[in-house]
Amino acid sequence: MTSERSRRTIRRRDFLAVPGKAIAGATLLSSANLVQPTYAAITPTVVAQIVSTGLGIAGIFGGDSTQALLKLQAEMLQKISQQLNVIQLGIVQILKQLDEVKRLIGDVPDAVALKLYENEMNALMTDRYAELMDEYRTFGYPNRSDDAKTKWLHTLEVELLRPMRRARDLLMVGIPDTVSLVPIICSASVVETHAMAYAAYSKERMLPAIKSYRNWIATVLDKPDNSINARIAATRKDRESTLKETPDNVHGFKCLKGNSEKDRPPALPGVEMFGTVEDIDYYYDYANPLTLPNGFPPEVTQAVKAMTDQKILKDDELPTLGWGKFATNSYTVQQGVASLPICGPITAARQAQISELSDKLTTQGYQLMSLRSMQTAASAGIAFLDTLSHRFENLPA
Repeated sequence: MTSERSRRTIRRRDFLAVPGKAIAGATLLSSANLVQPTYAAITPTVVAQIVSTGLGIAGIFGGDSTQALLKLQAEMLQKISQQLNVIQLGIVQILKQLDEVKRLIGDVPDAVALKLYENEMNALMTDRYAELMDEYRTFGYPNRSDDAKTKWLHTLEVELLRPMRRARDLLMVGIPDTVSLVPIICSASVVETHAMAYAAYSKERMLPAIKSYRNWIATVLDKPDNSINARIAATRKDRESTLKETPDNVHGFKCLKGNSEKDRPPALPGVEMFGTVEDIDYYYDYANPLTLPNGFPPEVTQAVKAMTDQKILKDDELPTLGWGKFATNSYTVQQGVASLPICGPITAARQAQISELSDKLTTQGYQLMSLRSMQTAASAGIAFLDTLSHRFENLPA
């Protein structure tokens, strides 16, 4: 269970009211301004791109897209084509950051899959698909001559559908359980099923392809080991463990001001060594992009808001900024200081602990954002393919 400390949120005015200084990540915060922290070498842009791509795919799988597939509405087709172009651009950007993608969602495409996508699938799902659908809209397919229709259907089959089937088989059979391929496979399912509908495929040809896509996505989403759902559960467990590591608040901790033993003043004859003592109160608290939006990169704050608005990301899964606040009170005494620890090393150790915990909590939040967006895309894809399957099963042969 999440600890009581993990459920606390902090208001910025409370934070600024505390005297002294605070540490967030590896960055010093003061009451004058709030400096953006640095996080464990994960680029926030990559997280935001993964989230944007996942939510974009889920949007394509909405009810309007299903209706467009079945009714062949030209205006809706144009919208879908534009959305696919944006998604493919997002996928290209994500695949340029494979090291970070692996940290966020657990795997990356192997060299064969990557080359296949870069050299063939991306062009098929953007350029060739868009060109053929644009021709359909521009020339008014239903009003064209039989010869023109036959030529267009032949081009659709030879230049789009056959290459799509080959690429799909290579990806899904050779690499059956790669989470990072979810955006590619989901996009391909939209393109291929749309193209099959325009080519007037029989349901006997449509249903096996739909089943193939559906089974692959379902396996990646919820297979027994290493699925999206399993990784989400594991990351949530890691996050709960990290929250239990957070330091307790300390009030009235006494130490001798100075950085080393040599900074102590010499003892006077007949008087015990004197020095400046600090009473330190340590506070540890949390904030997330919703309670302290300016504490995070803007792209992360926007992505979190989009996910929480759609109830995709839970409150206890948000990337978390942890900080320590040190309120001090200094005074000079002439006795009882010889046994006190030096303040500098004690404070530095506490700050290092807070920095490490803050980085872990933020990174785990980024991982959950990425995995939840892939879960959303996969779940929407399954729902879309189930709807298609049901409707095509009820069509005449």
